[in-house]
Amino acid sequence: MHDTARHVRVEIPQFGLGGHANGLIAGLYFASVKFGTPPKEYHLQIDTGSSLIWISCTGCIGCPTESLLEDLHYFDPGNSTTVSSVNCRKRACTSVHKNVGGKCLKSNQCGYHLVYGGGRSYASGYILIDQMTFEAVLENTSQNISSTPIIFGCSTNLGGQLATNKKSVDGILGLGRQDISVLNQLASTGQIPWVFSECLWSAGTGGGFLVFGEALDKTLTYTPLRPSKNHYIIALTSIAINGQILYIDPTVLRKGAVIDSGTTLAYLVDGAYYPFSHAVNAVASEAGINPQLEQDLCYSMPISRIPMYGA
Repeated sequence: MHDTARHVRVEIPQFGLGGHANGLIAGLYFASVKFGTPPKEYHLQIDTGSSLIWISCTGCIGCPTESLLEDLHYFDPGNSTTVSSVNCRKRACTSVHKNVGGKCLKSNQCGYHLVYGGGRSYASGYILIDQMTFEAVLENTSQNISSTPIIFGCSTNLGGQLATNKKSVDGILGLGRQDISVLNQLASTGQIPWVFSECLWSAGTGGGFLVFGEALDKTLTYTPLRPSKNHYIIALTSIAINGQILYIDPTVLRKGAVIDSGTTLAYLVDGAYYPFSHAVNAVASEAGINPQLEQDLCYSMPISRIPMYGA
């Protein structure tokens, strides 16, 4: 909850989104965010499953040099007149190490180490503070350009899928619930209410918008979030396939489901997955769609029968 009267007095940052909804092509959404002085634009994947903003920096080891999505850009601290480093004695560094992980570097700079995808990828580097520039809406009527200092990561080493992915962008915009997230940074100083809204377009090349504020739309359907320090979790009460609710032991679903904009995949625990996969296989069999050998829930079918995104 937040104070509505206070909501209309603050400037609400908003960002345009790009990307591609088709998981076979890219399956990600990115925000166009400006950092530094003079401001330079970077494309950062929006990720509600992590909290730290980071940008690939000059001299990065393992950072992709080309992408099928956008031209890649590296943050160069030497090109910004407002950048400052964070030493290990700063409270910001304590928060990074507590929530994200990392250690002090030999130069006494605050280092970080992020792990993604169950350990399959990682990003490490050092922490900086610099100006983030954005378009802001005041009282839902006027727009202007504002900037504010933000703590973020300067990644100097990538590994795993982050290093080999040809569908990369310049970094990650962590929108998680931990103290170091950009939402917490702005909300803790009273610059925004602690709420954000994402509108994700699923057709064509994807896109949409990201607002650090509330989307007031009476046509929207809301579901409450469960208490959690690290994730956005909703209650999961049932799963239906082809209009039929599956029998799943209610205790299997009691922990709810994590909402994560950084992945295109849906994961289920065994007690829910096996009834789900059995039902999907039954529907596919009735429709004459043949499963591929040794590939669970993977089917061979004419391309003319594959539904188009956004249809």
